[in-house]
Amino acid sequence: MLRELEPVRDPRLGQVFTPAAVADLVLSLTLAGAPVGASLLDPACGDGVFLARALARGIDPLRLVGFDVDSAAVVAARDHAPGCLISRGDFFQVPLVMREAVVGNPPYVRQELLGAQAKRQIAGCLAADWPEIARPYWERLMGRSDLAAAFIARSLRFLPEGGRLGFVLSQAALEAGYWEGLRRFLAERANVLAVVSSPAERWFADAAIHGVIVILERRTNG
Repeated sequence: MLRELEPVRDPRLGQVFTPAAVADLVLSLTLAGAPVGASLLDPACGDGVFLARALARGIDPLRLVGFDVDSAAVVAARDHAPGCLISRGDFFQVPLVMREAVVGNPPYVRQELLGAQAKRQIAGCLAADWPEIARPYWERLMGRSDLAAAFIARSLRFLPEGGRLGFVLSQAALEAGYWEGLRRFLAERANVLAVVSSPAERWFADAAIHGVIVILERRTNG
């Protein structure tokens, strides 16, 4: 059984740790039809539950990669998923390396808590990832959306055509008006394969949000 890691109560990290059963569902949906031993990235791996559950499926640990900005989370993740390539790092500063799947529970941090400098750095990263889209687009996105939206945009860039992304998100991703810019971006670059919502049951005991699983498939466009 995974040793539970106490969430860090710094709202700038937006940590909500994922139950193993939810991680298993995300992996099953994301990896359906994927090559055996597909390479997989968790860009905000937290305590490593997605990597640990992927490891339990028999995927080579050297094909399982995770990053997190929190040192304590990285220590826990290495404990839970031994042999996987887990590093402390900011996802918006790591180099692009293509993976066949990206999974996880990206941090939910309201844009008001990010700060102007962080928003500029993230907008610059996304503009470099997607040079066909002018930087002001990303600046507007970061001026309204939470951090999870930026994680989705960057994660899609790590996927080849046909690669899949499976994220646990807040219900706001489907409903909030401030996500509209990202939804337009995704409509041109990804197919929605599945959406799993549980409005009557909270998946996270320590967070007052309703979770939703979104599975995307990368399309090549531009």
